[in-house]
Amino acid sequence: MGVLGPEDIWLSPEQVADRYGITRSTMYNWIHTKPMRWRKIGGTTWRIRLDDLRRYEESLFVDVGGDVAPAAATPDEIEIQAKETPSPSSE
Repeated sequence: MGVLGPEDIWLSPEQVADRYGITRSTMYNWIHTKPMRWRKIGGTTWRIRLDDLRRYEESLFVDVGGDVAPAAATPDEIEIQAKETPSPSSE
């Protein structure tokens, strides 16, 4: 058997709730309201691949001139942050 990668690891809603420090009921609400790639296994069992969870987490942030900003930031907030970020000095 080979080494498991993130595409082979499946997490339960309880594990993800622990990761984010939220309640189980909030996590089950997120399953239906957040753009996460949950899969229903059987009648009532939900799982998400670690790889998909990491992609979701990465989608929450955008690169702004070499810095990171929340993807939900408004264009004005991103522009302000870009102006406040010092640019590398040219020599």
